Amino acid sequence: HAFNVDMREYLRPFWKGDTVTNETVLLNSEGGQLLYQPDRILSVRNYGLDTLYKEGVDYRMEGRKIIRLRGSAMPWQADSSFDKKDLAWFNDQSRWVVVSYVHHHRWKGPVPEDSGARLPRLMEKLRSGKPVTIVAYGSSITRGMDVSGYEGVPPYMPTYVSSFVEGLRT
Repeated sequence: HAFNVDMREYLRPFWKGDTVTNETVLLNSEGGQLLYQPDRILSVRNYGLDTLYKEGVDYRMEGRKIIRLRGSAMPWQADSSFDKKDLAWFNDQSRWVVVSYVHHHRWKGPVPEDSGARLPRLMEKLRSGKPVTIVAYGSSITRGMDVSGYEGVPPYMPTYVSSFVEGLRT
């Protein structure tokens, strides 16, 4: 399946802007925490992006926390259902919600640096459009977290490595 999201939104560095697109949140009995405190919620949707939830009906915001309201159709995970030994988050996609929002905070954590100067042959190949071979070692880190395409479920998100390749292309 082709993924049904705008990958430019996903590839935009979150530390550079004031908008977060589809931050994944797994709600428990206490709600779920966002990376930033939102100034304005743009949307809260199910993981497949085909259901829109309404503030005041399905959820309410308390600072950075999104709280599921009683009777809401929003998915959530009971606290007792978390297996403390095997937290296989990728199996919980149907229970996540995704939140898009605008905020005014500045990122205070580490920021990746451009390492292109350390890789002159690679940069020359990229500039000239020559083929580049990418080798990725690992398992869950090379698969990525929101890889619904790997599982064959909407929104058919690509693997981390595929996203990395798309970033190099752009």
